Amino acid sequence: MACILAVTKNIEVNEKASAGWLKYGVSTQRSASMHEAVERVKQNGDYFFIIIDEDSVPEYETLLPVMRCVTDRAVFVICSRCTVEKTIKAMSLGADAYLPFYNHSKKNVLLALEILKSRRRWEKRNDAGRMEVLCGGGMIISQPHRKVFIDDQEISLCKKEFDILHYLMLNSGRVMTHEQILKEIWGEIYEEKDVDVLWRTMNRIRNKLSKTYPANKCLKIERKVGYVFLPEIKNANEK
Repeated sequence: MACILAVTKNIEVNEKASAGWLKYGVSTQRSASMHEAVERVKQNGDYFFIIIDEDSVPEYETLLPVMRCVTDRAVFVICSRCTVEKTIKAMSLGADAYLPFYNHSKKNVLLALEILKSRRRWEKRNDAGRMEVLCGGGMIISQPHRKVFIDDQEISLCKKEFDILHYLMLNSGRVMTHEQILKEIWGEIYEEKDVDVLWRTMNRIRNKLSKTYPANKCLKIERKVGYVFLPEIKNANEK
C-alpha cells in the first residue's frame, strides 16, 4: 500500500486527512516534527509523497532544504491561509507546491494527485526526449509519434520517407551523400539501383511537403552528391 508521510502536530487534522486518503488505498504515517520526518525519509524514502502542515509545524522552513536533499519525492506544504509571499518562500526552499487546506478531504486528494501527475510527466522528460522533436524549415517532426507537421497540418509520410526526412533534419545544414543516406536508412547492404530508389523517394517527400507548404525549399539537391536540409527557410506567411 502506498504511504504518505504527514508532518503535523495536529492529530485531529491528520486523522481526518488519513481517512480521506485511505478510501483510495493510501495510508499515512505521522511525524510531529521536521527532524523526525527527515530521519524517517532518510531511513525509508519510499513514500508516495510528503506533506507538511505549516499551521502546526511553522518551523518547517529550517529543515525543508535538508528534506529536499534526502528525497526526490514530492513535498507539499499546506496551510489554512495561503499568500503569494509564503508560496514563493516555500517553493524557493524546495516545496513542490504550497496548498490551501480544504475541509473537504476529496478536494485535497484530487489536488494532490493533479500535481503529482504533472510532476511525474516532467520527470520523464529529459534532454534526449526533447531532442526527439525537431523543428526547422517550417516543420515539426516528432520521432516518438513518427509524425511531421507544417502549420498545424500533419503530413502523411511512409516509413522510408519519414526516416530519410528525420535523418536529414538531424544533420541539418550538412550535405549527406547518397551513400550515407542509403547506409543509414537501407542498412549496410545496398545496391547501385537503390540510388534511383532514393531519388524517387526524395521526390515524393518534396512533393508532399510542397502541397501543404508551396514555398518550402528546405530540401536541396546537391547534384551527383546527395541532399541537404536547410533549417532557416521562412514560413510562407512571413515576409
